[in-house]
Formats: sequence, structure tokens, C-alpha cells
Amino acid sequence: MISRVEASVFYKPSGEMVTHFVSPIDMYVLNNSLGNVEIFNTKENTVVKSLDNRMGSQNTTFYYFLFGSSEDLGLTEVGFSLEESRIEDMMLISEYTPPAAMRDLGRVELVSNGDHPVFMGYINREGKYVKKTYYYDYEVVRGVDFPMSITEIDFLNNDSTITKTTFSNFRFDIPKDKEFADFKTPSNATLLE
Repeated sequence: MISRVEASVFYKPSGEMVTHFVSPIDMYVLNNSLGNVEIFNTKENTVVKSLDNRMGSQNTTFYYFLFGSSEDLGLTEVGFSLEESRIEDMMLISEYTPPAAMRDLGRVELVSNGDHPVFMGYINREGKYVKKTYYYDYEVVRGVDFPMSITEIDFLNNDSTITKTTFSNFRFDIPKDKEFADFKTPSNATLLE
């Protein structure tokens, strides 16, 4: 099965992020660096609110590449420890051990080509990949190398899910984007539990 999703994203350096999904469903997702999330369905006029630090805007590709540190894609910020690094085929391979709270995860492997992360693999305690992420098609965006394409493969039991994300049309400080950037969930939206 293939699903195509189209969205526009506005990211503020303060950590506030607004994502407007236009297809297949019209909805807004608002989140901030603390993990406060609102999902507003425009057709149903409903909103779901939650607090989940994994959904924080600082856990996004935009943050790590444009505002944060793309060297380790935030692994050390969330408690991972660098175990070892080595060079193979002109690539830097770094292995990180997870914090104690992530008991099911054995290690994370990060492969970089120069300053560009090109692969991140999450490996369980049995030594099998549970997720692989590939970063490619780098372009310079505001003086920073940014991966315009990302492919993620999540391994679930005997199946997998592949997600490909492509970025385009970066714009900065455009006055007409202000209305989109300042979007707030309407006060008359029905709150869903």
C-alpha cells in the first residue's frame, strides 16, 4: 500500500512548529520544543491535545540540521553515549549506547560522509535492525547542508514500513507566511479525549 501525504511546515527558531497537512486529510499539527502537541481536523472541527516529548519540535529533521547539531542528530542530547568510532570506506561510523530507559534498544549506528549524516540504524539487543534511516540529496539551505530526501524503514515482526520524505520550496521570513505561522486552533473546536 502506498500513501502520499502533502504538507507545509513552518518552524520558528523558538521551537514552535506548525504543520498543515493538505492531503489526504486537511489538518494542522502544532507542537513546541516541550512536546505539547495539538492536532486539529479542519473538516470535523476537532482537536486532540497531548504532551509527548518524543513529538517535540526539537526531535525533527529541521531542528537538527538547521538549528541544532547534525553531528550526532541529537543522540547525546537525549542521553545516548558514544561507544566507539571508526573509519570504513572513507565513512565515519559511530556507535552509541542508549540510556537505561531504552532497555529494548542495543545500540544506534550513525554513518557520516564528511559532515553529512547518511545513515542511522537502530539495533535491538539481539543485533537486528529495528529501524534504518537514510539521508541524501543534500542541498545548501541558509548556509547549512540539509538532506532534501529521507527514507526510513521500520521493521515490525515479519514486515516493514517504508517512509520517504522529500523537502522542497524552503522559504524564510516571507510576510505572507505570517498568518500560517501564527495559526491557532479555533476556540470552538471540540476537544477529543
